[in-house]
Amino acid sequence: VSARPAAFSTETDRGTTSIGGLTFTQGTYQWNSHVNIDGDIFLKGTATDVFIIRVVSYLAVAAHVKVHLVGGVVSTNVVWQVGGYVSIGAGSAMEGTLLVNGYISFGAAGRLNGRALANGYVLLPAAIVDEVYNLVEIKKVAAALLLLPLPPSPPPPSPPPSP
Repeated sequence: VSARPAAFSTETDRGTTSIGGLTFTQGTYQWNSHVNIDGDIFLKGTATDVFIIRVVSYLAVAAHVKVHLVGGVVSTNVVWQVGGYVSIGAGSAMEGTLLVNGYISFGAAGRLNGRALANGYVLLPAAIVDEVYNLVEIKKVAAALLLLPLPPSPPPPSPPPSP
């Protein structure tokens, strides 16, 4: 029998750091330390349910662990906000968007159905990720775009011909 934690506010600390085998329903979950996913976890809900998982320190996913979406949950509604780093073990399968202040590291054949956004780097040795963004690079591109001269304004439209 798996535990079914209820949704709660971001001010609440989940306490336990090992969450393998648990089932979560929609809501916001926060750990004020690190989290280890040492066994499969289940996100259960509908296609409109949102899951926000906040980890103050780091998130470590063991090898060959899977995040299961149950009942119609979609990966675009799952967000992992991590203050430190994320380490995804070899052969593991994650779901959702990783918003990470540090770095993201994938083991061989690690898989992410979602997006990886890191303030540091994203290490992808033979990993499969739908979309990868590095916030440092995004900031550099944005700054470079701001330095480009704007194209000239188009001439005003011609007045309509008089009858």
